[in-house]
Amino acid sequence: MNWYGDYAPHFAEQLIRGFDHYRASTNIALYLGTAIQRVLPRSRGVGLAIEGHPAKTARFDSTILATGFGEESFDSHTNDTSYWHTGNPRQYRASPLLGKGATEKVLISGNGDSGVIELAHLLVKNFSHQDIFSFLPTNQLARRFGDQYAVTIDALMHRKIEYDANRENDQGPIGWYWSTREMLELNPQLRGFGDSPQGRFSRQFYAAADRRLRRFANDSAIPDDERSAIEKGLFATLTTLGSREIQLWLEAIDLREVFSRKVRTVFRKNVEVTMLGRTPTIYSPGQAPLNWFLLRVLCEYGAITYQQAHIKKSSLVRNQSRCEVFPKNGRPWVGLFDRVITRHGPEFNGLSNDLRQSKRASSKALSHSRASQPTTPVNYLDYRPVELRNARLTTAKSTVFPLTDIAESDPIHITLLSVRRQLMQADNALSLCFGKPTLPEATRLYRRFKREMNAEKRSKIIGMLLRQFYKSD
Repeated sequence: MNWYGDYAPHFAEQLIRGFDHYRASTNIALYLGTAIQRVLPRSRGVGLAIEGHPAKTARFDSTILATGFGEESFDSHTNDTSYWHTGNPRQYRASPLLGKGATEKVLISGNGDSGVIELAHLLVKNFSHQDIFSFLPTNQLARRFGDQYAVTIDALMHRKIEYDANRENDQGPIGWYWSTREMLELNPQLRGFGDSPQGRFSRQFYAAADRRLRRFANDSAIPDDERSAIEKGLFATLTTLGSREIQLWLEAIDLREVFSRKVRTVFRKNVEVTMLGRTPTIYSPGQAPLNWFLLRVLCEYGAITYQQAHIKKSSLVRNQSRCEVFPKNGRPWVGLFDRVITRHGPEFNGLSNDLRQSKRASSKALSHSRASQPTTPVNYLDYRPVELRNARLTTAKSTVFPLTDIAESDPIHITLLSVRRQLMQADNALSLCFGKPTLPEATRLYRRFKREMNAEKRSKIIGMLLRQFYKSD
C-alpha cells in the first residue's frame, strides 16, 4: 500500500487509508470483534466458521488470520508491569524504600527492542521517546556519520546472508550457501575466505551450513520438514555470529568523536543494571539497527552487565526479587534485585497457535495458488495475480497509482522525481492536512493524483496539495 516509515500515528493513518481504498474497490471482507471458530480446508480456497455469521461457513480465496500481539509474557513473582503500561519517566525513579544515596540494582530479562528502551529509561535521566534522536547516528551528531552508519549496516555479512536474493528458487541462508558453494567449486583457492572480519564470518557460517546441506545437490528440492529444521538451525547460527559481528563493529566506533563529555551528565549514577538475553553479546540481529547504536551509547556511559542467560525462578524477599539465573555457559547464580523487568514477548493463544489447523488450511490454498501461477518468472511489482479470479481487484490495481517506477524505465521522465518519491510526498502532504478544514479538498486532490499518469501533472498536484496545508494556517 505504498507505506513509508514515520511515527506510529502517522504510519497507522497511511495503512488505514490504503486499506480503506482497496476495501472500497474490491470484495475484501472485514470482521471486527469476532472469533474464528474453525478453519476448514476446501478444494478451492478456505472455509471459515465465523462467530455470528449467518452461514455455517464462509468461503474465501485467501485468508489472513491476524490475531494480534497477545498478552505479554512476564513473571508474576516479579514487581514488573506490562511493556504497554510503561514509559512514564516518573515510573523509573528510584524506589522510596531505598536509602538516600543507595544504588538501585535492576535486572532486565530480554534484550529485544523493548528491553533496550527499558534500559534507556532506567539509565538516562527523564528519558522520553522524543529525546531518542539525541542518541542516534544523525548528521547533526557528526558530519556524514549518519550516512556512514547506514552504509555499514547494509554491508554487515549476517544481513547480506539473511536477505540474499541471488537464487531464483532459494533466498536467504540456503540460497547464499548454494551460491557460495558454486563459487568455491569454480575457484577452490577462495576456500579460505580471507582473514578480514567478513571473511572469518563467511568461513564460520559456510562451515555450519555445509554440515547440514553438503549431502544435497545445488538447488535440489529439500523435503519441507527437513528444510524447516535446516533453516531453523541456520538462522540460530546466523543470530549468534551476527551478534558478535555487530559488537565488533560498534566497539570500533570512538564515541568521543560523536559526543562531548557533557553526555555523561544525563546518565543516572545510582542505577546498576544486569541484562539477560539469548544472544552471546548484548546486541542482536533481531533488534532495530538504530537501537544498536543506542545500546552502544548506553553501554559506554551507563552501568550495565550483560550475560547470555535466563531466569529460572523468582520470588519476593523483603521487597526485593530473588532470581535464580541460569547462564548458557557457566554456573547458575542467585541475585537480589530492587526491580526486575521481564521482556519475553507475547503469549500466543488461540487459533494462531494451532499449527495443525493452519498447516491443513494453508496447504490446500497454497497448492491451488501455485498451480495457477505462470511458470515463467515475473516481477511482483508488475504482476496481476490471475489466481484470485477477481475482476474488481484487477480493475483497482490498474486504476490506482502504478507500482512500477516510471522514472527508472522511461527516459522521457528520467529528470523528474521518481514515482516512489512523488507518492511519498503526496502521502506526506495529505497527512499534513488531517484535522484541518481543507482536508476534503486535499483528499480530492490526492485521488486525482492517484489517477494521473503524467509525471509533470503529478508534480503540480503535489504542489496544490501542499498549498491546502498552508492555506489552513
